[in-house]
Amino acid sequence: MTRRREISVLIVGLQFVLAIAAVVNVTTVAFDLYSKAYSVVIACRYRYQIFLWNVLVAALWLAGFLSLMSRSCFELVQGGHAVAPQSGTSWSVRLRDWVKRWPGNEFSVCVQHEERRFYWNPENQWYFWFSQALTLGTVAHIFYGTAILSGYQFIAPSDALGVVARYVASAWVSRLILRSELAGLSARTTIQCGDGEEGRCMRSSASRERG
Repeated sequence: MTRRREISVLIVGLQFVLAIAAVVNVTTVAFDLYSKAYSVVIACRYRYQIFLWNVLVAALWLAGFLSLMSRSCFELVQGGHAVAPQSGTSWSVRLRDWVKRWPGNEFSVCVQHEERRFYWNPENQWYFWFSQALTLGTVAHIFYGTAILSGYQFIAPSDALGVVARYVASAWVSRLILRSELAGLSARTTIQCGDGEEGRCMRSSASRERG
């Protein structure tokens, strides 16, 4: 194992440890609120809503993922030529290609991934609905969390500050991991904006199929 590979493994391992720690931190905070805190707005039989509020973040992530996928696509590039088109093909082909490449990409830093070409296509109806769901869902999630957390009664302000600090810490760690991954992707990705009705990505894939 080369030194560069060793550093990559250490970085990925650190990211996994931090991500797991952030999830465990949020889970234990929710459990403490569920079992030890008293809410003036939530009846005992509805105290599970603190867990529901945490889990609903996954729905927001899914809406963001689908909105991105509905308007964009990736192509792997070698020597200036696309070798694995990610658009213009069926979902089953794209899924098999993703599964085949997932282990190597997941356990290596993004800056060491294959070179990619990112296509940003014109808006379509799927992007509109998914992006609207993401926007409205984010606002609703904020209000829902505010309504839940504001009803809890704490013995001292320090207790409330501790809960907020732990949530902020998990968010900060997740943000740090995301920023590092995006920096690596930016170094290996070329962005091209689509134009026209179908977008450049769809036309380039179709031309390769004709060729």
